Amino acid sequence: MGWFSVTVSIQKAVTLINNIDDGKLKRILARVIQKIHLKDETAFTEDEEEKLQVAFDLSASDIECILATVSFIFEQAAYHNAKGHVLKEQLDVLQLNESKVDLFIQIWSENSATVIQFLRHRNLGPKQLESVNWQLNMQAGKSFQSNLNSPSAILELNLSSTENKAADKIQLEFNQPELYGLFQQLEEIQLQLDNLSR
Repeated sequence: MGWFSVTVSIQKAVTLINNIDDGKLKRILARVIQKIHLKDETAFTEDEEEKLQVAFDLSASDIECILATVSFIFEQAAYHNAKGHVLKEQLDVLQLNESKVDLFIQIWSENSATVIQFLRHRNLGPKQLESVNWQLNMQAGKSFQSNLNSPSAILELNLSSTENKAADKIQLEFNQPELYGLFQQLEEIQLQLDNLSR
């Protein structure tokens, strides 16, 4: 199964990446992968991105496209806990030049364990789930529809925030099919987490 949908943006980035000197690309890849786990920090400062524009004779949007795609590739590799040969298969689909693919694999192989370890401990959202409360509700039938009942479950999610001491509460109501759909999604998430933990 492919990780990447070959969008116009990715095609553009691949063309741009294929035209970058291997030595310069290696430094860009190394910088991106070293900063990928930092939530509030980009790989390059604005000044550094301007220098990249001049060095490669590219527009700001071109540089942004390259950096976003490189970051996305490494994030996908981390998400799939990819070995080098698997990453190669995925990058070949994008039609990156062989020397560029080799650079991605080299940088990934040297840094994958550290990146995956950092990403496991990174909080993606500003709020964290503290606890879950639930209750079942049953709506009884009305006199003209005595056999009607519609059970539902109400979940209350208690969220905490690092910035705000007060916890937020979110209430969600599910009928049986909706709750089963949520359960299936949670099972899929658990499977992915288990795969990352191996």
